[in-house]
Amino acid sequence: MKLERFAAWMAVSLVVAPVAVAAKDHVTVDVTWDAAAGKPAVGEEPINSTPDEEGFVWKIATPGYRFADQGITIKPGGRHVCHLKNPTTVRCGKLGHKAGETYHYTVRIVRDGRSEPAAVLDPTIKY
Repeated sequence: MKLERFAAWMAVSLVVAPVAVAAKDHVTVDVTWDAAAGKPAVGEEPINSTPDEEGFVWKIATPGYRFADQGITIKPGGRHVCHLKNPTTVRCGKLGHKAGETYHYTVRIVRDGRSEPAAVLDPTIKY
C-alpha cells in the first residue's frame, strides 16, 4: 500500500514539477504537434539569440508526445551540447557560437508508446 501511494505521488510530482531554466537561458521554446501539417512546430522561428544567453530550452506542449533520444541536434556540431532534462524537455548549452551566424537545428519527437520519430522539423537559430 505504501509503495502504491509513493508511486502515485512520484507520477504526480513528475507531471507538475517546474522546468528549471538557467538564469541566462533563452526563454523556453514550445514544441507542438501540428496535426494539419503532420509535423512538429516550434513557437519561435527563427530563435533570435543574444550573446548573454547561455543556452536554449525546448518543451513539448502537446500531450502524448516526447522527445526522441536525440530530440534536438544543432548543426554544425561542436558549438552546442544538448541533453534531455526529462522526456518533454531538452536543454542545449552554447559552447562556441559566433555572432552573425545562423544555425539549423533538428527537432525529433515521438508519439507516446512508439519508438520511431513522428516527424522532424529543421528550424533555425540566429545569433
